[in-house]
Amino acid sequence: MKKTWTLLEDFIQKKKEGYQKPVWAGKPRDAKKGIKPRKFEAILLSALTNMTQKEISQDIGVTHGQVRIWAIAEDFKKDREGYHEEIREEFKGLAISKMNELSTEINNYLAQDIEEIMKQPLPTVSFPELSDSKHYNKELSRKLIDSLEDMVNQVGDLEDVHFLMILFYLLSEHFGAVASDNDWNMITKFLFTDIYMSVLRARDKKRTEQELKNIVYFTKLLESIEDFKRKGKCL
Repeated sequence: MKKTWTLLEDFIQKKKEGYQKPVWAGKPRDAKKGIKPRKFEAILLSALTNMTQKEISQDIGVTHGQVRIWAIAEDFKKDREGYHEEIREEFKGLAISKMNELSTEINNYLAQDIEEIMKQPLPTVSFPELSDSKHYNKELSRKLIDSLEDMVNQVGDLEDVHFLMILFYLLSEHFGAVASDNDWNMITKFLFTDIYMSVLRARDKKRTEQELKNIVYFTKLLESIEDFKRKGKCL
């Protein structure tokens, strides 16, 4: 069976494949010659994982002191930040893909009679690509969640609920360690707004049935989120 790569594994593998060893011959002494292999690995591991500096030093075969020296250098910090930005873009692409997948499931869900919608569990989406998210460092995890929240703020109508559900799954399943009250409040605030707008639109008799379905759907999602916050249980 073909191996399913996680987002982290795939990113690290691509960086390793694209890495070029520095060329020393023929360059002036003060010219920038690139990053040495072990320092390159140290930057990758420091940027993306929760490994300590000591663990990184043991993994790549250098002293702890050497990693500590590297870590305070400006080029180390700059490259580390660069990897954060690159993987954030890949994460956003993954989130959009999952949102589209979830959108299809939700459309099928809302196509049912309202009685069935009330009885059926909410659609879900899984993230095998993030199965190793427990190994992310908190700084990276927080940046990934922030990037998704930025996306939520940029969309509208039912699409924002899809992103909210993606955000909820990620917070509850993968990034609970960095979740804050502000994150949960953001989700519930958007849902309350959606429920309110659906109630207003439901006054138009031509849209009553669909808006009632939306209200049921939004309310069930809100209840699931509140239940998770109380009990730590997902949908």
